[in-house]
Amino acid sequence: MANKQKPMGDSEVLVRVTQEAKESVGWYDTRLSKERQRVINYSNGALPRRQSDGNSSYVSSDVYDATEAMKAQIVETFSANPDNLISFPPLGQNDIETSREATEYCNHVFFIENDGTGIIQDVVHDGLTARAGIVKVYWEEKKQHVEETFSGISYGDTQGLAAQENVSNLEADLDPAYAIKGNGVPTYNGKLTREFDISGVCVDPIAPEEFGIKPRSKSIDKALYCDHHTLKSRFELLDYGYAAELVNQIPFGDGDLLDMSPEVLAREAPTASSNATDGAAQK
Repeated sequence: MANKQKPMGDSEVLVRVTQEAKESVGWYDTRLSKERQRVINYSNGALPRRQSDGNSSYVSSDVYDATEAMKAQIVETFSANPDNLISFPPLGQNDIETSREATEYCNHVFFIENDGTGIIQDVVHDGLTARAGIVKVYWEEKKQHVEETFSGISYGDTQGLAAQENVSNLEADLDPAYAIKGNGVPTYNGKLTREFDISGVCVDPIAPEEFGIKPRSKSIDKALYCDHHTLKSRFELLDYGYAAELVNQIPFGDGDLLDMSPEVLAREAPTASSNATDGAAQK
């Protein structure tokens, strides 16, 4: 009789995940990261450097020119006809209308609700300069709060507004005109905050150094492990719902050096401020 495998505890899961994360391709201290740094420096014109002060100060832009030329052709291939980039062909006569709706909806989400053309440009650029262009697709729950005002409504209508599920912070005062004259039906003026659910599909390119995958994996679908490791500030962790006592106990770890990886420094060097710090803590 085969032994029944016991479920791993939290500490065992943490050890296994940490080990896989350190072995995953794309971690900040790999040779691939240094290669990306070199390509970025050539593309930005930081390389090749002059061998001596007497040499010419001319900097070749061949890498930048070649990258931009190839990127323009590839981006045009995917974005020239945005109505048909994402297509769901019908499998039968009964699927024609459903396939058409799915095609139009997905293209709307990608190009209208998200910056589809910009996403394609970023992914192609990362693919040409970093060997990998990664996009993360996820459902984001988001609320929007809009302040509204109302005037001249009855007491019953005011109570009806207050009873609505998406209404909060309702403040109402007696209409000054009625308060002065004192005749007719009393009306109320005020303001309220209405909450709208604007959750939706988010398509975000992620930096190549933030993506890790188990070595020798043929694809993301077949990989035993892949991750998106990024730094989060303590405020962000608290906003996600993590307990304050746990967030305050997070130590400074190796993951905090992600912002100091060679390719990050090379990519952000032209625009980064020398005193820009955010005190982020790894999630």
